[in-house]
Amino acid sequence: GFLTVLTVLQAFVLYAAALAFERKLDGTVSWQLAGLAGTAFASVGIGSAISAFSRSVMQAVMIVPLILIPMIIFSGHPVPVSDMEPGVLRVSKLMPSFSAQTVMDTSFLWRRQLTGEVMSDHSQSYRNLDPDRELTSRDTFEKKQPALWALAGHGFWVLGTYIAAWIALRRRERH
Repeated sequence: GFLTVLTVLQAFVLYAAALAFERKLDGTVSWQLAGLAGTAFASVGIGSAISAFSRSVMQAVMIVPLILIPMIIFSGHPVPVSDMEPGVLRVSKLMPSFSAQTVMDTSFLWRRQLTGEVMSDHSQSYRNLDPDRELTSRDTFEKKQPALWALAGHGFWVLGTYIAAWIALRRRERH
């Protein structure tokens, strides 16, 4: 409840601050806000689950890097989708960080003509969303399915982690 709302608000305030300092942000705002909200919801769920399963603060602090490091590695940012082996890509697609990257990549290309400037400014987004190079120069990017699947992935993490946290807390109450 409260932590989720607070985290979403923090993400939106950070977004607004970036907008204020940069004077303009590249990409489609609606996709970016949806991605930020989905990531915030999933993050609170993951944090709640870690907290609920941990017996102490120290144990929770030790678990966090074990969860976060794979999410960073498999996000689709350090290694573009086009460079991933099929098995690595399957694992990556399970990560909420990959989902966040996919939504942001979509926001950068959404309904834009794939000209030289767009392709050079967002080459990794293009490679992540079109690894088989099906789209060509001058096509307009309108593939929303990757972003919708990514947001559904966020939903999976939200449901799974909130339920896991609830179960862990119920067990703790009984003992």
